[in-house]
Amino acid sequence: MFRGTFVTIVQAFLLVAALATAGTSAVAEPRNKTARKAPEPEVTLTGPAVLAVVSLRDQRISVYDAAGNAVRARVSSGQTDYETPVGIYSILQKNKDHYSNLYDDAQMPFMQRLTWSGIALHAGALPGYPASHGCVRLPYNYAEKIFGLAKIGTRIIVARENIAPSEISHPLLFKPAASGAQA
Repeated sequence: MFRGTFVTIVQAFLLVAALATAGTSAVAEPRNKTARKAPEPEVTLTGPAVLAVVSLRDQRISVYDAAGNAVRARVSSGQTDYETPVGIYSILQKNKDHYSNLYDDAQMPFMQRLTWSGIALHAGALPGYPASHGCVRLPYNYAEKIFGLAKIGTRIIVARENIAPSEISHPLLFKPAASGAQA
């Protein structure tokens, strides 16, 4: 069972990686610049986070576990002139009580660093449009729960469009073991 799940995850990761570089250059445009509080979803993953996808157009993050379960939340990505860079990242560092050394010692609770140049996932204000200095701001409760489910090395894909893992097959790829079969 583990082997089949792992192969499916690897296949999905390869597909998502290919899609991450595709798409248009459009970023979400503010619909309403008045601040509003985004709902904070309940995290219901059955295991650790194995992949997260940030959609800049939708201003949304989806975090997946090995079984394919996903939990989603609204985000606020980088504003004009501070755009969140598209790419495939890994969590490099985690700090529950981080403060920015670039932006006036700003609080960055539940920070999960994606680059050494200042891009991270962290709890913060969600005005409903891109408003950060390049980071991906998350709802506070969501950031806290995801902080405990993700680990150093967890893959984070930042894409212009919304993408999601999907099953693929090819004769040269490994086949998942039948249910109940031993690996």
